[in-house]
Amino acid sequence: MFYSGAMFPKWQGSAFATGLVSRALHRIEIHGATATPAEHWTLGFRARDVEQAPDGALWLIEDDHAGGLYRITPN
Repeated sequence: MFYSGAMFPKWQGSAFATGLVSRALHRIEIHGATATPAEHWTLGFRARDVEQAPDGALWLIEDDHAGGLYRITPN
């Protein structure tokens, strides 16, 4: 997922990916044809997918438990 929201301005243009094995959310910076790992957060659960909400928050869907849905916003 490529982030374009206003809730996290410094993440605009970044790609986000979940890791089922790593149990993490990964942010990747894109500069032209180059992708660079920027940040990752260990979640403690298997995240199946990440999507951007209309307000710019991130939604994570958990793979381990049916119905596990998480909303990520700034502190």
